[in-house]
Amino acid sequence: MGALPTGTSQEDFYGDATLQGNYQYVTIKDIVNNFQLTKVGDANHIQFINRDIIIYHAKRGLQELNYDVLTEIKGIEIDLSDNLTLILPEDYMKYVRVSWIDTNGSFHPMVSNNDTLIADAYLQDNDYAILFDESGNVLKAAQNSYDQTLVGGDLQGYTYYAGDYREGYDNSFDGALGGRYGMQTDKANGNGWFTVDKRSGVMKFSSNVGTKTIVMEYISDGLEYADIADIKVNKFAVDALMKYIEAEILGDISGVNEYVVKRKKKDAHIAKMKAKSRLNGFNYEELLQVLRGRDKRIK
Repeated sequence: MGALPTGTSQEDFYGDATLQGNYQYVTIKDIVNNFQLTKVGDANHIQFINRDIIIYHAKRGLQELNYDVLTEIKGIEIDLSDNLTLILPEDYMKYVRVSWIDTNGSFHPMVSNNDTLIADAYLQDNDYAILFDESGNVLKAAQNSYDQTLVGGDLQGYTYYAGDYREGYDNSFDGALGGRYGMQTDKANGNGWFTVDKRSGVMKFSSNVGTKTIVMEYISDGLEYADIADIKVNKFAVDALMKYIEAEILGDISGVNEYVVKRKKKDAHIAKMKAKSRLNGFNYEELLQVLRGRDKRIK
């Protein structure tokens, strides 16, 4: 397969953004077609298989590769609104880094705060009985206590004496009596903090972040497109994906010898480790750059 499509010149390549970056990838559609051509037939262990089953295992295999091997990081840049929330992308699986950008274009990484409350606030009457609507469903408040503090207050993310630091807070001895002195070092970050509400599909930020420009880097499962002609996998991982599909299909077919299934699963694992080595291989220059930073002395 040539680097450029038939009839395409290098001038066309450099002038057409849709052609750039495609050569290192293969579509799931091509992988499914190649699998049917090379792995299905009378001379193979898989003599017949529905194409939809191949597509299913191809997508499932790509998810596994994205989690463990490919780890291709995607990112979005968005201006934070007054409600201090960011809607998670449709293909979001796990964040890698969350930062805000200053006027100089520098990144300021934030920390995750797992002590925040992410819960539905049930409405209650004066006797603390839960209120229900006409259909018998629990009535819920628009905001829980955490949201009210997050948006309405001036929570800075610091623990100071007996309570969270706020402007005008009474730091007298009486106010600190019985409190916890010192900061929580795991949350000591002047850049602010965030928390992920997976059920609601949003990321919430502390009030000191303000309406800044947020950059979130995250890992996707690679299945953001519905058409398999648009879903792509790196060429270094194609062999691992093909072997994964074959092993999973053989494992579901009755009558296939167990040693054959075990051998195919072992081959798939070896191909996966080979792909991981190729994609995340050792880079001497990057290691040298990191080691240079370790020569700094903290004074």
